[in-house]
Amino acid sequence: MRVLLALTLLMAGTAMAQDTIDDRTRERTEWAILRWEQATDTTLPRVLLVGDSIANGYAPHVRKLLEGRALADLLATSKSVCDPALLLELTLATDGYEHAVIHFNNGLHGSHLTDGQYEAGLRRMVAKLRELAPRATLVWGSSTSAVTLPDKQLDPEWNGVVLRRNEIAARVMTELGVPVDDLYAAIADHGDWHTDSLHFSPEGYTALAESVAKSVSPHLPAEP
Repeated sequence: MRVLLALTLLMAGTAMAQDTIDDRTRERTEWAILRWEQATDTTLPRVLLVGDSIANGYAPHVRKLLEGRALADLLATSKSVCDPALLLELTLATDGYEHAVIHFNNGLHGSHLTDGQYEAGLRRMVAKLRELAPRATLVWGSSTSAVTLPDKQLDPEWNGVVLRRNEIAARVMTELGVPVDDLYAAIADHGDWHTDSLHFSPEGYTALAESVAKSVSPHLPAEP
């Protein structure tokens, strides 16, 4: 029932949000993927992975690495950090479930955002997660690299935005007491792992998953 109510809230709230945001807040196609792993299982702690298509890529690998220790749920979304609908999606992803750890990222979408807008959106996101899941440990994952094609070298312009946003996020998370998982460092030296400007081969997603699992594991309840 709680999830049904949250879904109703999400649908109604998204409609209202459309009337209150600038057209540039949305991309031509917006999407979201929600997955609750073994939804009826209450024996293992839960981790919520929040991100974009990169998170959707490494999520299956994280599930395997945490198998027997935790269940890994997922919210992968194209919503930028300043889109009000993102907060509604977070509400739906957390409703009815208690997560021990929330590993979250947002930074590759929302190219129109200024640095100030991006920082303000990050702060709202952290505040919302703490409101929705006050007992969860938050872990921020930095945004991953952007390369040029076909040479797969770091893109001076696009990757420059990634680096700047990662600097902003690192400062904000340090101030707010949120540990940082440096996903950028996990793959930045491996342009060959890119399958396009932003996405990765299985080797790349495995490396990212290993970093995610390593960052969340210390915050999980001790094994029986």
